[in-house]
Amino acid sequence: MAGVKGRSGVGPHRSDKPWCDVLRIIGNRVDAKGIRRLMKLGEKTFRMAEKGNIGAIMEIGNRLDGRPAQESVVSFEKRDAADWSRDELVALINDTIARDAGDAPPQGRRDEPNPLH
Repeated sequence: MAGVKGRSGVGPHRSDKPWCDVLRIIGNRVDAKGIRRLMKLGEKTFRMAEKGNIGAIMEIGNRLDGRPAQESVVSFEKRDAADWSRDELVALINDTIARDAGDAPPQGRRDEPNPLH
């Protein structure tokens, strides 16, 4: 069964996130004026942001727009099996066997660069 739009988790008693449950319960409590504690925190955060508090400004932005995506750059050289020399293949196999046995560092032959990089 699909989840409910706008609602995350496994239900009202999210046993996988007990700290979250506690914070939600406490945040939803009301004071003598009928104002929820979470609302007070939101108001305070906005007041701090208006005074230039960069942490508060970032928190508001992250909550409204989501956190910015972190860029990751991964590059590798994809080689076809026919591109490998016999010596490179033998060295790779031997290094893998030695590494799995704990006898060698996880890289190519010591006298030449790793053919996987």
